[in-house]
Amino acid sequence: MKDVLIKYAKENNIVMNDGETYFDIYNRCIENNPSLHTVKEIREFAKQLMKKLYNEFNEDLKALMVFARYPLIYTKGYNGFNEVYLYEHIHNAMGYYAKSFCVLNKIEEGIEKKSLNMK
Repeated sequence: MKDVLIKYAKENNIVMNDGETYFDIYNRCIENNPSLHTVKEIREFAKQLMKKLYNEFNEDLKALMVFARYPLIYTKGYNGFNEVYLYEHIHNAMGYYAKSFCVLNKIEEGIEKKSLNMK
């Protein structure tokens, strides 16, 4: 997460001072770009998304564990996961669900997606 935050701050000319926490830098990013979601909002989105995924895919809790192991929101073109064909389809379905969730909640910046992914 810290590398994505630092990259975002540099790209947007946000000053980073010695001794500052990443939380402080993120708050300055929000001041610079009010469309970014706060850490508290991202935490709430993570809870909502997991609840929705659980409700949608609850027949198979292993699928939820697969989602946790191989994140879909921020990772591009990952090549791991050589499990059963069925799980690949469930994983793809969960990915589309997660991406739709991000679009509906205007979670657009990489920094927000990475944060949501971690939560």
